[in-house]
Amino acid sequence: FISNILRGSYVLYDTGKRTRDYVHLYDVVKVTMEAALTDKWVGIYNIGTGKSTKAEDLLHLLSDKRPVFKEKKEIEHSVFDISKARANGFDPFTFA
Repeated sequence: FISNILRGSYVLYDTGKRTRDYVHLYDVVKVTMEAALTDKWVGIYNIGTGKSTKAEDLLHLLSDKRPVFKEKKEIEHSVFDISKARANGFDPFTFA
């Protein structure tokens, strides 16, 4: 999605209202490094923001261009349950 925006493609599927849990690379690297260097992170964790964000809202944060809407069947909404990671001290960086 973001690489498409950087290439100048502003295509959003359906109405742009579908949501995802857009995780920042910083969070993934932070938890991966901590997991590699300590025994604090044992098991399987969802790393995300714990919040849903509309693709259209993210596009507006990154660009002033108007999106082009196309039809495509996708999951309507997706957000991670990060409660286990939060209990381990994880506090995600967020876009909004």
